[in-house]
Amino acid sequence: MAPPIIKRFLIALNEHKLLGVLVVSLATGAAAIYAVQPPPPPPPTVYQSAGKLSFSNPLPAFTSTGEELQQSGRIIASEILLAPQVLQQVSQKTGLTPAQLERIIDPRKEGRLAITFPGEEDKTAQDGGQAQSSSRFINLSYFEAAGPERAQLILQTFLNEMVEYSRWLNTSELRSRIAALESRLVQVRQDLAKAEDGFYRYISGEGASLLAIQDGSLFNGITNAQRRQRELGTAVEGLDAEMRVLSSQLGLTPKEAFTSSALSADPIIANFTGANFS
Repeated sequence: MAPPIIKRFLIALNEHKLLGVLVVSLATGAAAIYAVQPPPPPPPTVYQSAGKLSFSNPLPAFTSTGEELQQSGRIIASEILLAPQVLQQVSQKTGLTPAQLERIIDPRKEGRLAITFPGEEDKTAQDGGQAQSSSRFINLSYFEAAGPERAQLILQTFLNEMVEYSRWLNTSELRSRIAALESRLVQVRQDLAKAEDGFYRYISGEGASLLAIQDGSLFNGITNAQRRQRELGTAVEGLDAEMRVLSSQLGLTPKEAFTSSALSADPIIANFTGANFS
């Protein structure tokens, strides 16, 4: 005798046997339709073309201006590499429309052109030497489904136009610096002419003194004059001492002694004095 639960299942199945048959038929039909569907098409073949841009080694700079120009020339950004002038030349030489170029360079759209600057390489590279050497390059990759020749043509055009635009930009910067230096050169030449004129006038007026300084005669003259001054000072001190001694002996001041000497030297007064004594 079957359990009650089995009896209830058999009764329910007998009452809903048409629904069960319908469900089984739908499942079988859906499986059959899915089975006869063709497989999804394989993804299109995409060809990758890769290239590198390297910094040229400039000549040694001997001025701060030259060093500044070299440093500014090595500062490259994606805005410079993908400048409107570059995109215009690429469009003319490859036949790509501005809208197509916009989709190619915009990573939010197709982004088929990838640019990797120095320092953005994979930090997990095992070979440190290769990572160090690759940091000198700007890596570019382009993906194209039309064929490898088309991919290579478009990437090579990008590389050539980037190089030409960088050369034009550096040349323009150099020319602007040269123009600025030439404008300053006029003022520098005027200042130099004034300085030379002042120098020549100074040499004309003080040339003898400079020559005397150079050959040592000026210093010798100064030394001799100082020695002569000391000798005269010593002689004057000796005369003062003698005058004081004579004054004390004669009982006269220097002024009175001078007056007496002047009177005695006068012939009229001398004759008058002689006559009186006679």
